[in-house]
Order: sequence, then structure tokens, then C-alpha cells
Amino acid sequence: GQVRDVLIFSPQGMDAAGNRFANLYQCGYVVGELNGTHFTLDSEFIELDAGFEFYAPQPFYNIEGENGEITIGAWCGLSDQDMHPSWENHWLHCLTLPRIFTLTNGRIVQRPADQINDELTLNATEFIDGEVAAIKDQRVFRVSGTVDVSNGPVSLELHDQAGKTMYVTFAEKSVVMDRSGNRYLAAGKTRTADLSAKAERTFDLIVDSSVVEIFIDGGETTFTARCYFNDDSRTLKFTNEFSQDASSQVSDLKFAALQK
Repeated sequence: GQVRDVLIFSPQGMDAAGNRFANLYQCGYVVGELNGTHFTLDSEFIELDAGFEFYAPQPFYNIEGENGEITIGAWCGLSDQDMHPSWENHWLHCLTLPRIFTLTNGRIVQRPADQINDELTLNATEFIDGEVAAIKDQRVFRVSGTVDVSNGPVSLELHDQAGKTMYVTFAEKSVVMDRSGNRYLAAGKTRTADLSAKAERTFDLIVDSSVVEIFIDGGETTFTARCYFNDDSRTLKFTNEFSQDASSQVSDLKFAALQK
């Protein structure tokens, strides 16, 4: 294919536009061609992540084992939004997991770095009483699958003992992340990505203690967020728009947990 240049940057002071640019500071890219010091644009400014905390990404090229692909690590936090519950333990902010960036049809597509598969190797799992039983009380885990949204939205729900901490709702034309049940709300409760219509959505969710990263539709859309659970309990289930069990609408379910 044609070689294009991508300029990634983190502007401050952008106004929200519908569901886009909802964060205090933005992070995104433009595609075009760089000649000397002149960059000819082929695209508008596109957000890199639809979630709450993804900022100042740093690219690395030709890391061993990545076959010349671009690896990105980003700050999972924003300056001027520092009142996180992690202060209780004398630390603040962190980095995302490394991601591989590729350019497809003029858009960046993201996936977890291949080495993550060595530590979080996905294997088939199943539901028991409507829950992904293997996840119970895991602090670091990964879940992937395909969700049928042709008959209505389906929500992936993360619970602790206090109740529903965070959920991601998949629909034909959108995906919504809601973290209203977690202990950090200063940056808002919800983020929404408006998407092209699809009857199915794929997802790859990674929960690393207080960091949640989800790659949707093969990484065409991602959400990153801090999510501070209320205790050490963890459960995951899927529900429909009437809060009923929707596990029958999920296929190719896979799971991995970090071995202690």
C-alpha cells in the first residue's frame, strides 16, 4: 500500500464536539505527507482513544519481535487531574500496556503488543450461572469475545461487592463506557464512541488492577480508563438493556489471568 506519514500529538484547549474530545486534554493524530517541514493533511484530527485517560503516547520502532511495527506506550492519566485514590498509597498515574499501531484505510488500528500474549494467553472459557466464572476475584485478567447486538445493546459489567463498578455497552452504532460505580469520578462518568453500524462487536478487555483497556472490533476503537474498585472482589457478566442475562449473545469467549 501507499506509505503515509502520521503525526501524533496532544493538544490542549480543544472544545468538545458531540461525543468527541470529551477529556480535559486531547490526544490524537493526523494522516498526511511530510515534505521537509511541511505536512500536507489527508485527514482531520482523530482521537486515538475514546476513554478517559490516554495521553502523551510515545512511539518505539523496530522493537525485537515486533517485525518492524510501531509500538506505543502512553500515559494513563492527565495533568491537572491528580486527585486519584492511589494517593492513599503514595503514588499517582501510570502507563498503559504497550500497543501495536498499524495504519489501515487511513485510520490507526491498535492491538495489545504481542508479548502480552505470553503472560495473558487467551483460552476458551464458559459462563456459569451467567457469569464468566474464571474471573472471580482476579486482579489482572483478560477477556475477549464476540457480542451479537442485532437484537439490542449488550453490556459487559464488572462488579465488586459494592455492585456494578464499570460497564461497557455495545450497540449497533455505538459503544459506551460507564465507570460511575468506581471511586474516581473527577474526570466524568461516561464516554461514548459513535461507530459505523455493525450487528456484531468484538472485544479484547484487559483489566490490570486499576487500569482498564478495551480494544473493540479488532482495535478500530479503544477505551482506556482508571477504575478504582471498592474491594478485592471481581465478577464479570453480560446483560441486555432490560438487565437480563445476555450470555447467550456472546460467542468465542476466551479468558486469561496473570499467574501469581
